[in-house]
Amino acid sequence: MARSDRHVAIFTAFEDMIPWDAANPERNLLRAMLITAMHDIRKKGKVQKLAFEYFQNLDETYPFSFLSICNYLGVDSNSVLESIGLLSRDIKSEISKVSISEFDSLN
Repeated sequence: MARSDRHVAIFTAFEDMIPWDAANPERNLLRAMLITAMHDIRKKGKVQKLAFEYFQNLDETYPFSFLSICNYLGVDSNSVLESIGLLSRDIKSEISKVSISEFDSLN
């Protein structure tokens, strides 16, 4: 064995290891909050009213608001609203037209 071959080490035990993401518990919590609110909107009474207010709140500064959670998770908020029946396709197209016209006026 040559002198240079003695110091060669091959590490294969951890090649397929996926590194632990420290933000995973927070993502799971935010995902659970969003899913719970989506289930609560289908219930009746005060729970439904609170869920409706949650989805209609446009505050992005509060870390647990609907829009903040969607931004953090990389989820399209309009798709969520459409899936639970709070945003119809017609309203969605009107919103996109308004936002496009606002950008056009900036130029």
